Amino acid sequence: MDLQMAVFHCADGFLKQLMVTKLSQCQYALPLLVADQDKQQIEFLLWTFRQINKSWKIRNTNNEIISQTQPIYKAETPMVSFFRFGSVSSSKSELMNSLINEKHNTFFHRNCPGSSKTRELMDGVVEIAWFCPSGSYDDKFTDCVAFCNLHGDAGDHEKQLKILTEMASVNVVLLPRLQKNERSATIIQSLYRNRKPLICLFTEDESTLTEMKKGKFKIGLKDRNQSDVSEELRRAINDCLSESSSTFRLEDVSKHSDIRVDEEDDDDCRRGREAAQQMMSLLEKKDLTEIKESFLPHQGKLWHQWCQKNKELHRPQTGETEMDISRKQTDMKKIRQQQHESHISEFMKLFIKEMSSEAANKKMFFLKWLRILLDEYTSADLSDLHYKYDKKWSTVMKLKENHDKSEQIKAEQTELERISEELQAAAFGLEHIMREIGQIYESCESLKKDKEDLQVHFSSLPSLAAEMMISGFPLELMDGDAAHVPVIWISAVIDELIQKLGDQRVFVLSVLGLQSSGKSTMLNAMFGLQFAVSAGRCTRGAFMQLVRVSDEMKTQINFDYILVVDTEGLRALELAGRSTRHHDNELATFVVGLANLTLINIFGENPSEMQDILQIVVQAFLRMKKVRLNPSCVFVHQNVSDITAGKKNMEGRRRLQEKLDEMTKLAAEDEVYDAECFSDVIRFDVHKDVKYFAQLWEGNPPMAPPNPDYSENIQGLKETIISHASKSDGMKMKDSKDCIKDLWEALLNEQFVFSLRNSQKISAYKKLETEYSKRPLRLCSAMMETENKLHNKIENDAINKVEETDLQTDLEKTTEEEEKSWSTFETKGLQENIVRETERKLNEIPQQQKQKKNTDTQRTHHKNTLFEKGRDLDLQLTDKTYDEETLKKDDSSTGREAAQQMMSLLEKKDLTEIKESFLPHQGKLWHQWSQKNKELHRPRAEETEIDIIRKQTEMKKIRQQQHESHISEFMKLFIKEMSSEAANKKMFFLKWLRILLDEYTSADLSDPHHKYDEKWSKVLKVKENNDKSEQIKAEQTTLERISEELQATTFGLEHIMREIGQIYESSESVQKNKKDLQVHFSSLPSLAAEMMISGFPLELMDGDAAHVPVIWISAVLDELIQKLGDQRVFVLSVLGLQSSGKSTMLNAMFGLQFAVSAGRCTRGAFMQLVRVSNEMKTQMNFDYILVVDTDGLCALELAGRSTRHHDNELATFVVGLANLTLISIFGENLSEMQDILQIVVQAFMRMKKIRLNPSCVFVHQNVSDVTAGDKNKEGRRHLQETLDEMTKFAAEEEVYDAGCFSDVIRFDVQNDVKYFAHLWEGSPPMAPPNPSSCENIQELKKSIMFHAKSDGMMLKDFKDRIKDLWEALLNERLVFSFRNSLEISAYRKLETEYSKWSWRLRSAMMETENKLHNKIENEAIHEVEETDLQRELKTTIEKVKKSMSEFFEKETYTDILIQWKTSFEIKIKELQENIVRETSRKLNEILQQRDLKKNNDTQRKHHEKPLSEKSKEHALKIKDKTNAITLKKKTNAQRTHHENTLYEKSKELALKLKDKTNDEETQKREFDLFWDIIVDEIISDIPSIKDIDIMRDVREILSDVYEGRLPIDHIKNDIFTVSSYSEYVIFKKSTKRGFKKAVTRVWKIIKIRCGYVRTLSPGNKAEIKSLVTDVQEQTDRMIESFGISMMGYNVSYIQQLIDYIKSRVTEHEEGAVKYKFKNEFISNLVLSICMRANKKITDQHREANDPEIYVEKKREEYCSIFKKYCHGATSAAIFGGIICQKLKEPIEQSVYKKTSRDLTDEMRSNCESLNGSGSNLEKHILKTLAEEEDFDKCMNYIHNPRDHFKSFIRDEVSRYITDKFSVNVLPKMKENIKLLQQKIMKAAHESTEHVQVNRGDVGLWLKSFTQQLSDVLIFSEKDLSGVKHDDVDDFKLLKDVIRQELSAIMSDISSRFNTKTFDENLDLRFRPDELLIDHFCQCQLGSVSVL
Repeated sequence: MDLQMAVFHCADGFLKQLMVTKLSQCQYALPLLVADQDKQQIEFLLWTFRQINKSWKIRNTNNEIISQTQPIYKAETPMVSFFRFGSVSSSKSELMNSLINEKHNTFFHRNCPGSSKTRELMDGVVEIAWFCPSGSYDDKFTDCVAFCNLHGDAGDHEKQLKILTEMASVNVVLLPRLQKNERSATIIQSLYRNRKPLICLFTEDESTLTEMKKGKFKIGLKDRNQSDVSEELRRAINDCLSESSSTFRLEDVSKHSDIRVDEEDDDDCRRGREAAQQMMSLLEKKDLTEIKESFLPHQGKLWHQWCQKNKELHRPQTGETEMDISRKQTDMKKIRQQQHESHISEFMKLFIKEMSSEAANKKMFFLKWLRILLDEYTSADLSDLHYKYDKKWSTVMKLKENHDKSEQIKAEQTELERISEELQAAAFGLEHIMREIGQIYESCESLKKDKEDLQVHFSSLPSLAAEMMISGFPLELMDGDAAHVPVIWISAVIDELIQKLGDQRVFVLSVLGLQSSGKSTMLNAMFGLQFAVSAGRCTRGAFMQLVRVSDEMKTQINFDYILVVDTEGLRALELAGRSTRHHDNELATFVVGLANLTLINIFGENPSEMQDILQIVVQAFLRMKKVRLNPSCVFVHQNVSDITAGKKNMEGRRRLQEKLDEMTKLAAEDEVYDAECFSDVIRFDVHKDVKYFAQLWEGNPPMAPPNPDYSENIQGLKETIISHASKSDGMKMKDSKDCIKDLWEALLNEQFVFSLRNSQKISAYKKLETEYSKRPLRLCSAMMETENKLHNKIENDAINKVEETDLQTDLEKTTEEEEKSWSTFETKGLQENIVRETERKLNEIPQQQKQKKNTDTQRTHHKNTLFEKGRDLDLQLTDKTYDEETLKKDDSSTGREAAQQMMSLLEKKDLTEIKESFLPHQGKLWHQWSQKNKELHRPRAEETEIDIIRKQTEMKKIRQQQHESHISEFMKLFIKEMSSEAANKKMFFLKWLRILLDEYTSADLSDPHHKYDEKWSKVLKVKENNDKSEQIKAEQTTLERISEELQATTFGLEHIMREIGQIYESSESVQKNKKDLQVHFSSLPSLAAEMMISGFPLELMDGDAAHVPVIWISAVLDELIQKLGDQRVFVLSVLGLQSSGKSTMLNAMFGLQFAVSAGRCTRGAFMQLVRVSNEMKTQMNFDYILVVDTDGLCALELAGRSTRHHDNELATFVVGLANLTLISIFGENLSEMQDILQIVVQAFMRMKKIRLNPSCVFVHQNVSDVTAGDKNKEGRRHLQETLDEMTKFAAEEEVYDAGCFSDVIRFDVQNDVKYFAHLWEGSPPMAPPNPSSCENIQELKKSIMFHAKSDGMMLKDFKDRIKDLWEALLNERLVFSFRNSLEISAYRKLETEYSKWSWRLRSAMMETENKLHNKIENEAIHEVEETDLQRELKTTIEKVKKSMSEFFEKETYTDILIQWKTSFEIKIKELQENIVRETSRKLNEILQQRDLKKNNDTQRKHHEKPLSEKSKEHALKIKDKTNAITLKKKTNAQRTHHENTLYEKSKELALKLKDKTNDEETQKREFDLFWDIIVDEIISDIPSIKDIDIMRDVREILSDVYEGRLPIDHIKNDIFTVSSYSEYVIFKKSTKRGFKKAVTRVWKIIKIRCGYVRTLSPGNKAEIKSLVTDVQEQTDRMIESFGISMMGYNVSYIQQLIDYIKSRVTEHEEGAVKYKFKNEFISNLVLSICMRANKKITDQHREANDPEIYVEKKREEYCSIFKKYCHGATSAAIFGGIICQKLKEPIEQSVYKKTSRDLTDEMRSNCESLNGSGSNLEKHILKTLAEEEDFDKCMNYIHNPRDHFKSFIRDEVSRYITDKFSVNVLPKMKENIKLLQQKIMKAAHESTEHVQVNRGDVGLWLKSFTQQLSDVLIFSEKDLSGVKHDDVDDFKLLKDVIRQELSAIMSDISSRFNTKTFDENLDLRFRPDELLIDHFCQCQLGSVSVL
């Protein structure tokens, strides 16, 4: 202590302050009053206390914990003074230590190591220390208490004694035996008479605590136990303090006149304080939230706007022009101008003035004072804001709990957000002042002119910052609020540093890590810096600080300075909604790129989050080819208590390195960069550059001292840094400046990389682009080959015609290969479809009956045996007199012998092969079954019912193989021992077996670990040499094999029980006992149940197969119920990242024995029963607590084997299973768990069948700051808001009634977040547990008990929940593939947009198709090329691409959406190609049909030639079709002739009657008479139409097909109405022989005699129903495509239908089905379909061929012509009327089609269920089903989802049209009529002008008129071929007549338009519902997973 005081006397004010600050951090006493030996004065060291803050927690009168953090010089606390008189034997300091912290020497005393008997400088020194309570019940003092210690004899130091006794609340004095006349006795008497409490400690007295009078105590010390004395003294002090109200404030000491205050005595210190106070006076009565805006205007909105513009300038969006860039540059200049015009506040002027002075020492004091006063000023205002914040948050929480959805909660939340923003803005320190100076400089430098109100030239400003850096102050490198580097300012400051120091060589050291991982603390401890440290967010942006290298150090490293860069914590919760992944990736890349060495700081063992960030950093570096970077890194794992963590995490470290190497390779390939591994880009030695740090504190803050091991770790790290520095050239200061500029410029230009999560996503994204670019090239190449071949054949006259089908056939192979390749790419990692299984066990039912009989017999036998053995044992024990201990001893030795017998079987066995040979049931077969089961529950989009059946068959086969596997002797012995009745012996046996297995595996593991180390070192060495030979691949393969062996070497009780579980499941599945199993399989669950009752855990989820053995677990729980009764249980689960202390916490809480270790110790999930004591049952209504421990999430050992899907699935399972889940978090940062919880919530919402009501508690472990709860309040609020927001998103998506997170998972953010102290008090292996951690555990236990007041569940309910939850999880695939709810929401939004884009394309193509179809029918075009269609679609596709681009660039979640951008661009391109291809096919088919009519004669001759047998059937079909066309052509010719006849005759008659009569009745009578005569003449000339008998044709063809073997005279049953299809099937026979054949024969006889009929399973029925429905739909479409109403009926149509139906049935039979169809099925299906279509076909045929029907239709038309001629109408007028009559039907069809398309567009926008993607439609279907509660509809949806899907769309469309008919539909139709009328009249007008200009005739007019309407209407010149119009020459009249007649026609169409006619008159293909069904079907096909 004398040495410390000597240094202290020699130090200046700054060093003294630093020493005292560090002593305070180390929990040592601080010098308060020091005797100045020279001046004979007492010095009060107030200045040295100015930087010290203390935090503590107290309980108020309501028992609420209140946190306080105060500068210690301001704190008002009680003070207890200690002093002694004379010489005493007891150590006063040691006694004080026992009061404050008995495990730490706060006050140095005589018994401390290094102490001496004599004191030279310490006499008269008063030291002070504070006890700070933690708010726990065992705090020694309930409030913060100061303890002062006067060294030496108090009688010799009267001044000090006087000050202490006056200011103390309690005086404690140590006394020897005093004489009355001694001076000391007088002082004691005076103190005794004083009212202040006095405690006298007598060294020569043996008495216990005695109160002599009120407030006066005495305690004897002689021969007393120190602990007893301490306890009595503590009690006495507490009694005194409770009665005393006096407090002590450090600043008040300066009021004593006879002491010297260090602050007042130093002129520079005083002047510095005055200058700082002058500045602070300007802030008086100013609102803290507005100070920066008014006093620091340059860095506010203007600077942020400039930063944003600068980023936009460097990251232009697609489509931006030079003009846009120029505009941004102009905007930036304007902002700089505005900055320059901003005033400089008086506050800033004073600062610049002080900093410009020459007095260096005064400036230092000024800066220190300014920082102190600013902290004091802001903390005062912050307390008020925190109070408002707490109050408002409580109000919001209360409203949320009450589910208040009024405007009030919105207002309260807005107010809370405002207070939160004020809290964020309230930060105000030196860094903001320097930021303002930086922006003043940058604005002046940009405009190259000084500011008017700046008292110095702006060029001198960087010099101020440089001086501050030289003096040891940090400078802001990256603005944490604007996320931008002020490059101009930083460059200028570094230039000034070079000017002042020379271009010195620096080594740049940076730190990077998650928020609250201890980065700043580590740097401060290493270099004695003063970066801000605190719980929560304490650093913003990045700061740099110069550390001068000592001359001694320079001998080791060739540097003058170390430039330390401290950074903001990544994944800060406070920035939720403000920051993004982009910000973190950008910051990480910047600080790693800047440094020669980066410390990657990780809190705990798990580096999963940092792993992703580093991949982005590497990718970014590779893209920055202009910037020469050569960084290195060291991983620092903090707060790792296990001293063997390095060894145990070896596999995890290797996986980490391999992952980083793999990602680097991917990145290098993408960026064309020569890098093979991570260390090629960022130097990193995985052996040497991974450090494990002990915890910072030795015990629990606030009173815990630093851990010496942490200090040693810091020193070790320092040596590593020096080692790195000695091998590095570092850089000159000028180079560091250039590096900052170049690096930041490169970062500004980089946008793509930072938006993605890791290199794998980047690579996948780019690979997708590359693969897609190859795809069309391969197809084109194949087509070119085909084209060349066919071209040669055409030239050689080898072929005369090329059909599209021929081309498709030639291309089919290439297309299949290509699709296969593409499918593999998109669904990488999925297994191929499983092989078919055709075997079927016919003896299944008799086996079951036989098995049941055997089981009953065996059970009876076992019961009898058990009874006999029990009786024998009872008789034996009766004859013996062993005491209990002897019996136990026997059980122990017997159990040991049994365990040793088992272990003897393992001797000389290779540990890596034991499980495969001894436990065969749980190996590959079980893993295969688990994988197949997941595939079965998660079918791919293209999978059919056949594929599903195939998988089920495969699973049965695996179970059979499992059942046939042998049971090892090892397992037989285990089952034998566990089947014994000696319960105690079994317990010993299990314990011994566990011990021996652990011993066996640990001994065997040493050799693989050694091999692993050797091989890994070899691989690393080869990698370092950049060896690319085959050697490295071989070495890596060997290393991977050793790693797998290590993973496989885990062997314990859980594997044995897993084997028993699989023996049971396989036997249960095949319903048969195993031959080599000595007990019946049904007794196996009883063994597991007994183990659970005895306190052993049971594996709930297999951690290797990631599967729950539901059959086994259910059976075990049934046995538990059998043994215990259906008890009530409270299920408690735990969840957290790997190595976050989950198992340790459960073990400590319930005395369990879950495995604990560094690395991965738990695999899967385990459950264990904890019996509730009778006493506990009075508090809660439970018999047991069922504890579920889980595998750690994000396990590094699983890299490459596990995925996010695994973690999300496990989390959902354990949270859903439990009544309460403990979310264990190592440290304060929970960013990873936050994402996982969002997925859990979304998954729960999708599991609508399961009623879940879980709750959770967050447990932050290893949190040292006692005020962490308060400091992280803002982070917790943002956590809750994020979870609430994501829950709302999910609820909207999943149609779930939830407004916040706690509606799904109960969670109270104020009460359900716990902070745990460190587990160990010191560093293991010798550290004891931390008592505070035990208290935390106890508090958590109470919290659990509080939650446990709920009802919990019965064991039976728990069993059902496991089954239901696991079934639901198996059926869930989509959600678990995402990172969080935000990703799901973003993806769904993308799907919705995709649906809109695809509809826009389809809609445009429908318009084009309609136009071209009209032109084809009108013979206006003769071919349709795909290029024509693409040209038509070009404008739309460009609009869609622009819309896509804008969506991906401007959408809110663009950084999430970018990962799917390329895949959706590919989907749109494929959609475009498909639409064009399909439309081209349809239109070309129409063209072919039209051309067939023309080539009729030629084709007929061609088909009459002899045909080969192979083509005969096809030729007959074509001949029939040709004959039909020939007949149609004849019919058409006859119709034209008859129309001419009718026209001429009616005209002739009219002209005769013209002058004779004008009477309407006479005219009508004459016309009717004429019509009857002329029609009879026409019909008599035409042969009568032959009647068709469709059903006769069907029967004849079927009879020919089945050669008369079937009775097909009538339909047996309508296939669509039968209740069962069993009579139509024959079950396939088994191929098994032998015994089974005999059994089958016997079984058949029994069936016949008993009348047994085998029936189809529900699954089979659903398959057949689906087949029948689909065939009906397809045949309906075929009938529509035949065009019977135009071409007439032909028997070949029936043949085509039958052929199609037969092919579909055969295809179904060839699948993995267990039956074949009888011939009756096909015949009945054909007959049923044709029966339904009979009337429709007959009517269409008659309509096409019956002349009477056709002529009758013309009656009104010719009557009208007749009357017009009678009234003297001209030919032009008549012809105009005829044209309008001919136009009527085409107009109606055109208007109906257009209205239909318009309505479809409208519904896609306005109809809620139809305006999104397929998933949105599905959501509304489910919602409707839930609302209607119609069971039949639900079943239909389950069994026939496609039918229900179509039915729902039709219902929605029908409802929409009905509801909106008058409002939307009718107006649309009228609008379309109006538009069409305008087009027709425009055509008439232009045709008239055309004829007049060209002096043409009516033929020219008609040609022009029809051509102009060819793309609008199906109307051509041939439609008027039956009307003579040669004499028409008045074209103006013709046009006027058309206008007049057209209006009447349009009015008629409009008047007849209603919902009924709209549906009836519109072709099925063009109806809105069909268009939408087609669109959604295509969308569903295109909606393959792109994740």
